[in-house]
Amino acid sequence: MRLQQAANPAIVERITRLVYRSAVPGQVICILTALVLAAAYLSQVSLQFLAAWLAVTWALAGWRLHTAYGYLRAQQAGLVDYAAWSARFERGVNLTALIWGAGGYFFMQNGSDMHRLFTAFVLSGLVSGAVPILGAHYRALRNFAIIILLPILFSALIGKGPFDGVLAAMCLMYLVVVVKGVRHYNDAIVESIELELEQKQLVQQLEQARNSAEAASKAKTEFIANVSHEIRTPMNGIVGMAHVMEHSGLNPAQRQDLSVIQASAELLLALVNDVLDLSKIEAGQLDLSAKPFSLNTTLQRTVQMFAEVSREKHVDLQLQLPANIDVIVQGDQLRLQQVLVNLLGNAVKFTHQGQICVRVAQQGEQWCFEVSDTGIGIARDQLSQIFEAFVQADGSRARQYGGTGLGLTIARKLVSHLGGELQVESQLGHGTCFRFQIPLPVVVATPEVVADAPAKGLPALKVLLAEDNPTNRLVATKLLQIAGHQVVQAENGQQAIEHVQQQDFDLVLMDVQMPLVDGLEATRQIRQLPRGAHLPIIALTANALEADRQACLAVGMNAFITKPVKPEVLQDTMHRVLQTTA
Repeated sequence: MRLQQAANPAIVERITRLVYRSAVPGQVICILTALVLAAAYLSQVSLQFLAAWLAVTWALAGWRLHTAYGYLRAQQAGLVDYAAWSARFERGVNLTALIWGAGGYFFMQNGSDMHRLFTAFVLSGLVSGAVPILGAHYRALRNFAIIILLPILFSALIGKGPFDGVLAAMCLMYLVVVVKGVRHYNDAIVESIELELEQKQLVQQLEQARNSAEAASKAKTEFIANVSHEIRTPMNGIVGMAHVMEHSGLNPAQRQDLSVIQASAELLLALVNDVLDLSKIEAGQLDLSAKPFSLNTTLQRTVQMFAEVSREKHVDLQLQLPANIDVIVQGDQLRLQQVLVNLLGNAVKFTHQGQICVRVAQQGEQWCFEVSDTGIGIARDQLSQIFEAFVQADGSRARQYGGTGLGLTIARKLVSHLGGELQVESQLGHGTCFRFQIPLPVVVATPEVVADAPAKGLPALKVLLAEDNPTNRLVATKLLQIAGHQVVQAENGQQAIEHVQQQDFDLVLMDVQMPLVDGLEATRQIRQLPRGAHLPIIALTANALEADRQACLAVGMNAFITKPVKPEVLQDTMHRVLQTTA
């Protein structure tokens, strides 16, 4: 075991640190003890011998102090060979023990009985005092005890005094006890060092595992964000041109075909948003925004989104509200609506007859929401799986009903972030009921705070469009021109800066990722121009993470729109920004 310890550089380093940490006080004790012993023998031995022995003892102590300071300097410089310094320390201990052992034998041979007892007491005390100082270094402490105590034992064995027999027996017993105790003491220290090293190694492994998990999570988030960006860019062209075609002269058949394109594009966008939302939640990047809003209006509009498809399926869609529902509450309207949309979307998807009911009840500051249906239901043994990502209650029905299996996962995580827990009850063939309860304190608010009316028509504006993608430039330009606006195009941030230097604009739509100068840097430079200090700038980007929005606002942009661009969202945002910057 000790061979293994000696071969372990980490243990050698730790032991060397421990013994040198106590080296200075150990030598101070040796100097003072030598002075006391010499003083006791002033009348027993020659002054020349005492002076010589003190000189050697103190010189050796001084050399060991010098060695200890040399170790400290080497350690500060980071040039420590711990094995070499450990061997040097052991040599110093052996030399010290030889000087003390030789001196002790001489004193025992030339002193009175009381002086002999005193010498044995002092040297035994010196050995005992060395245990906590040298305990980490087994060989050094063992050698120190044996070399000092053996001369006392030998002197007592050959002595003729009345106490020599007792002294020899006590010295032998003490020597055995000390040597054996040294072993146990050292084993305890080494075991504590090994345990400490194991704990440090475990901590390092845990930190590495945590760092690897964080790196993997970050890589996944970045991958999903990049994929989202790349998908949103062509999606912007599909959705945007579909809106443009709506305003052209299409016959009924063409309009029906166009509606299929629009519905498919909306479904694809919803799937992209689901994956991105799940990634943001798992990465801890989901921020809640608590603002006053009308609970009644939010519920009415959310249910109305599914009214048409419910009528087409001949399913009765009901909204049951308490009498006191016409209040303003404080909370995250968007996330609450997202949860309800996910639950209602599932209910509509899996219900082919009967009814779907949304019930709301108030309990103090807590509001209870329930979405029930008379659909196909979920088997009892599958209820525990429906909240897992990418899992559907019945995988065999995936092709019939579609979807990624993320809706309920996201809904449950959002409810948890909102302060509640999403629960489910279901019976196969008889329907399903989801319910949750979240805090929504009732607040007093002015009508303007919660107004959510669509923007009124804007006057004709001169808009600078900074966008490097030709398809996206075409889509945005046509949408703006249909709304009656004049558009000046810039293919990168540098061109956008030059346009602002040369002419006045009412508003800027700024892409973020562009060549030469990106949208963030272009905005920083525009804000330094006389014409750009108060110019409304709206980010128009495929980067959909919260960090992207914060980065845009931090450089001075007034709003943030993600692609694909919907005409009503674009118009509403432009109207709001122009009102706030007027």
